[in-house]
Amino acid sequence: MALLQLSVMSLKYIKIKAGEQGLKNILERLPEEDKIVLNMKILPTEWYPFRTYVNILTLIDRQFGNGDLSVCREVGEWSAERDLKAVYNIYSKEIFKDPSILRTAPSIMWKGYYDKGDLVFPEIPNTLDVTEATAKVIDFPDAAKPNCTLLEGWIGKVMEIIIGGGHKARVREVKCRANGADYCEFYGVRVKRGDDSAYISHRRF
Repeated sequence: MALLQLSVMSLKYIKIKAGEQGLKNILERLPEEDKIVLNMKILPTEWYPFRTYVNILTLIDRQFGNGDLSVCREVGEWSAERDLKAVYNIYSKEIFKDPSILRTAPSIMWKGYYDKGDLVFPEIPNTLDVTEATAKVIDFPDAAKPNCTLLEGWIGKVMEIIIGGGHKARVREVKCRANGADYCEFYGVRVKRGDDSAYISHRRF
């Protein structure tokens, strides 16, 4: 079973949004086996069951959203931006604004979140004017829609910050292990702020 540290990030997100009492209220709604896991001393360097993490994400979406997993995408964006401004801030410096960084940075960051699998960009664009990119999660044994939706937001924010240029990124999952695919694949396009007509591919959005 895959384990991961993102549970801690999710708990921090809840605390920021709802405070200490809000965090307690949400954790009370978890299944008993997850409560046992979380009642252990929580350390940022520890790994937690994938099941527990997915259950936390599901409760976050129900509490702060409308059940369509859009809040999971927000958690992904928040996690990526937070880490790219702190632990991995070297990748957000202007001197490193280069699409080739997508070859290494997401993979390095992935290993800080999950103890299995990898996130790769199979084809690295060679220009800052790149309009689209594809990312794959490989060799990861688990898949669940709340996590995949979180990754849509996470990958988009990573593209936005690492490539830079003042553009946003829109990402959608196009293949998923939860649906029987061999791996999860994400397709992203950069959206030019203000006028996105030249940057949005309508093939998959």
